[in-house]
Amino acid sequence: MQIKEHNLVLGFARAKYLKAQANDDEKINISDEEMDLMNSVYGGWRYLMDELSDPRTNDWPFMSSPFPTIAISLTYAYIVKMARGCWWYYFSKFTEFFDTFFFVMRKRYDQVSTLHVIHHGIMPVSVWWGVKFTPGGHSSFFGLLNTFVHIIMYAYYMLAAMGPKVQKYLWWKKYLTVLQMIQFVLVMLHAFQLLI
Repeated sequence: MQIKEHNLVLGFARAKYLKAQANDDEKINISDEEMDLMNSVYGGWRYLMDELSDPRTNDWPFMSSPFPTIAISLTYAYIVKMARGCWWYYFSKFTEFFDTFFFVMRKRYDQVSTLHVIHHGIMPVSVWWGVKFTPGGHSSFFGLLNTFVHIIMYAYYMLAAMGPKVQKYLWWKKYLTVLQMIQFVLVMLHAFQLLI
């Protein structure tokens, strides 16, 4: 809990400090396109690493019973692979937090909402619980689906940051929001399977 509160306070304090300074001499030389490309490529790499590296994992996220997961997980290499995948997902939550940090450092306050700061401040702590206590198996579905959605999101953000010439091709923005809502519903349904 202290880490989460620290991240939130630090994010808001830094934003207030920079707004008060109003000094344009201190600029971070990383563009929106570079940051979004980094997050999209990283997400794609994570997705491929998890989904395509072992044929035994092709349908494991959709299993509703823990028995098949336990039967598959009997090999040490598989357990280590799943824990490593969960750790990299945890790491990605920090790269996404850096995205917020760079917005604040470049004084792009219009791109940083309270929801944005809270979400990126809470996610590393929330994901830590999953990585610490339940890496792999049933709980990995969330990370896999979230990574896939983030690949598309950051690709969209990168294209949107390229200016008016590219923005006219971004008619699919509304579908991105729908995809995020579908992700939320699927994660909830998948989690509720454990209660049945």
